[in-house]
Amino acid sequence: MDDEGNPKDNFLIGVVRQTLLVLILLLWMLLHLVVAMMVVIVSSLGRAVRWLGGWRTDLGMDYELVERTEKEKLWPPHSVCDDVEE
Repeated sequence: MDDEGNPKDNFLIGVVRQTLLVLILLLWMLLHLVVAMMVVIVSSLGRAVRWLGGWRTDLGMDYELVERTEKEKLWPPHSVCDDVEE
């Protein structure tokens, strides 16, 4: 109360502070939700790739679950002459 008996403007400060706290809490929850969704998506993508047999780069190098034939195990890759002999 001021000298005349009127309430001070602390109410407005409290409302602003409360609103900021709620916004920060909502953003924090949204961040966790986004991270959790990314984990689920990446996990599902990894499972799908393994189900399809793995993936390869453009150079023909393999990742963990890709089966390679004996010819593919040769490095550098076989030449055109190898295809002619077959």
